[in-house]
Formats: sequence, C-alpha cells, structure tokens
Amino acid sequence: MESPVQDLVVALNAGSSSLKFALFTASDGDPSPLLRGQVERIGGTPELRIQDQPGAGFAKPPSEPQIHQIRDHAGALKLLLDWFERDSRDTRIVAAGHRVVHGGTYFREPQKVTSTVTEKLTAITTLASLGDIVAVSRLWRTRPLGPEQPDYCNAAVLIGWNNDAMSLLRTCHQLEVAAGRNRSTEQRWGPRVLDLDLLMVRDLVWRGPELDLPHPRFHQRAFALVPSAELVPEWIHPFVGQTIGELAEEVLRDDPGALISSEPFPFALGSPNKT
Repeated sequence: MESPVQDLVVALNAGSSSLKFALFTASDGDPSPLLRGQVERIGGTPELRIQDQPGAGFAKPPSEPQIHQIRDHAGALKLLLDWFERDSRDTRIVAAGHRVVHGGTYFREPQKVTSTVTEKLTAITTLASLGDIVAVSRLWRTRPLGPEQPDYCNAAVLIGWNNDAMSLLRTCHQLEVAAGRNRSTEQRWGPRVLDLDLLMVRDLVWRGPELDLPHPRFHQRAFALVPSAELVPEWIHPFVGQTIGELAEEVLRDDPGALISSEPFPFALGSPNKT
C-alpha cells in the first residue's frame, strides 16, 4: 500500500546575506511547524543552522560540501527546496510565502505552487546567472485582466544582456516552459503559471513576427509601468514621447485601483557591488 503524499508549506525571509526558513505540514487549519532554521553568510562561507530538528524519517540535511557551494540566495533556495522534497515520506511543497514578524513565522497570502516550485521561485535569479541584473522592482499585487481569475503578482527587472533581444525572449520562454507554462492550451489573458515579457530596450524600436519593442501595450498598463518606473523613470517611450514615470502617474490617475499592494522583492541578486 502506497504512503499518502504529505503536503508541505514553506515560509522564507531573506536578509542581505541570510535566508531564514520555516517548514510546516499543511492542514485544514493552521499549518503545524516541522522545521525552522537559516542559511547564514551567503556569498561568503555559508552555514546551515537548524533551530527545530525534524522528526524521525525526515531526510538528512545537506552535507557541508553542498552548503559551501552556495553562492547566492537563489542557490540557497534551491538547496533548501531539494532537501525538503527529498523526504522519504513522499512530500510535495504546495505553498510558499515569506515574512517573519515578532519572532514567529507566518504566511502572508501564501502563493499556491506546483511541483515546479523551484523553477518558479527562481525564474528571476536564473536570469541573474545569464545576464547582469541591475535592479529589481517591488512585487506588486494587481487586478488581473481578462476572465475571472486570482490576482497577479508583477515585477520589473532591469537586465544587461550581451546578446540580441530575440535571444533574451527565447530564454524567457524557456523559463516559462520550465515553470509549467503551456501557451498552446491557454485562454487568452487567462491564468498562467509564469509570464515573462520584454517591455522595452532603451533606444531600440523593433517590430517583427515574434517580438515588438516597446511592448505594444506597455504604455497602457499600470502593472507594467509602475514597477518599471521604480527602475527607469527617466526613460522616454519612443512612440508616446513621455517618460516611463510620467506614463505611470497617468495610468494611476485614470485607474487608481489597478494596483492593490506591494512589498520588496525577497531575494538579494548578484554582486553586492552592483548598482
């Protein structure tokens, strides 16, 4: 007789060089705590500290050589998720969130995820390993467009890319597929696991069968303009003739309820010397 799959939820809280974590068993009520700890000195000589030891049958923690291979928050996150899902009791991570307050861990609107949680939570950090992440905006919870569906979580990334725009678009599509997206079965503007768009390249206008730059609807959408305005408010849209900051203010005046809430991006990316 097969053992039932145990659903787990994980909470994360990232500092400049640390990643705190708490693992819970899922239940109909409040999650039951299973394991707490943190990865310290990320970017230096990482160390795994466990405050609450798991019960018998839980997989052994990563070895010291594995921990010492961690180079950034993305590496720490992947190592932890691999460890959590290696449990001999057939586990799966069904939700993830982040926040630690008043010394206790809790979930603020935890994000429902699938077995591809690693790819989804590290999509932006994967881009960081391929290009030069200059800056990342806050995470914005926004009203969805199209059919009835849950709210979206949007962010903007400013990236230096040593290749052409089409190669970056193909990379984004590969990340979407790795996260479980299947464009052929989607409803237009319906729910999707991950949606990575190229919005604008400074001083570049591109029109083609697969890619338009700037994005044709970029100047009309608060969920794209407001995060982008955090990063490049002075960039001028080549067709509209206004800055990204001006366009963001304009769409918010027209639809002040488009954005619901925001919070900082939870993981540090790249070198601390980046600006």
